[in-house]
Amino acid sequence: MSNALHRVELRNEADVVAARQRARLIAESLGFDRLEQTRISTSVSEIARNALQYGGGGTVEFSIEGDAPGPWLSIVVRDQGPGIADLDAILAGLRPARGGMGLGIRGSRRLLPDHFQIVTQCGPGTAATGTTVTLGKLLPPGTLGATSTALPELVRRIKDTLAALPTALPVDELRTQNQALLAALELLQQREAELVRVNAELTKTNSGVVALYVDLKASAQQVEQANGALQAFNYSVAHDLRSPLRALDGYANMLIEGYSAQLDDEGRRLLNVIRDEAKRMGRLIDDLLAFARISRQPTEAVAIDMTALAREVYTELIGGEPGRSVQFELTALPVALGTPSMIRQVWVNLLSNALKFTRNRPIATIEIGAEWGADGVCVYHVKDNGAGFDMRHADKLFGVFQRLHGQSEFEGNGVGLALVQRILERHGGRIWAEGEVGTGACFYFTLPGGAPLARVAGEVG
Repeated sequence: MSNALHRVELRNEADVVAARQRARLIAESLGFDRLEQTRISTSVSEIARNALQYGGGGTVEFSIEGDAPGPWLSIVVRDQGPGIADLDAILAGLRPARGGMGLGIRGSRRLLPDHFQIVTQCGPGTAATGTTVTLGKLLPPGTLGATSTALPELVRRIKDTLAALPTALPVDELRTQNQALLAALELLQQREAELVRVNAELTKTNSGVVALYVDLKASAQQVEQANGALQAFNYSVAHDLRSPLRALDGYANMLIEGYSAQLDDEGRRLLNVIRDEAKRMGRLIDDLLAFARISRQPTEAVAIDMTALAREVYTELIGGEPGRSVQFELTALPVALGTPSMIRQVWVNLLSNALKFTRNRPIATIEIGAEWGADGVCVYHVKDNGAGFDMRHADKLFGVFQRLHGQSEFEGNGVGLALVQRILERHGGRIWAEGEVGTGACFYFTLPGGAPLARVAGEVG
């Protein structure tokens, strides 16, 4: 839908100034800000001057094209001149045009990028000559309001305003145009100053980021060096401690076997204590080394059949405790993604704990299952009816050397659950627990996973 606003005949320089004046008033009436008014009026002035200078005159027509919500101000400048040869090369800046015509055309296209179209006919064999330049600018949001009568009313007001303008341009109009140019220049200078300030802040920020990166890189190198030293220390400790521990165990065993007749019951008991503690220290060293290796061992994203793995681990563990009565329930578990050897260790440690802390139950119950949370994450669980724990101390469960039960109650070194937590965190999962003293405990953990397997009946072992 087209709504004509105004038409200016281009016969002399005064008409070019008039076209510029009308363009500014129309832009102001349509709600464009001062900078956009200057952009529009300057573009019209440049193209109109080209039409007068190179085309011998022409017309400038203003209209509103299109319907809400996307109407735009259309300005069409026509002349009947000889046309523009090599227009594409001139627009690309590859070939200069006569006088400053090319600069005016390219400048107007940059000032009004919303819509710019130029059609020219020139040379022998063409049916007509002349050039038509169409400039367009989308109207500011809210210009037409929400009613269907807003556009006709706006068009009527603009036409009345332009009809009341004098034919001859007073000096005041030239002064107004100069003031608009000065205001636009001042605004551009302000924006340039703001741009300089922002660039300075970005430079300062970038310097800070670079300095932080250097610090982080240095810290990473220090951590890497520390890890290397720790690794060397771990292996040194493992080697240096294992030898005397083996010696202690060996000599104690020799005393028991070779001098048992000369020893009383207390002597034999003490030697057995020495052997047991040496073996316990050996297991502690093994666990600490395993804990340290987990941080360096690379992880994988292999699909793991958690149902088969949990059943396999339980079968191995229960085989070492003959005569126990355990009700073992396993439902089908979703597949998980991870490093098979590490995830196997998770099951070994959790199920070992479940068997250990249910040892005093006439009939132990161990349940393994999984649920899909509301966030789409699978939560596996291992539940037992064992000794349980006080929830007030739940934060100590996953700390190295942290134990909630005495060595005389249940054996252990306080590394197993810390190792489980480290493995799960390295795979993007987590672990937590709930429990009650004398009732049992339930350990929950998450892992990245795939589709769930079909549910199978629970097993009793």
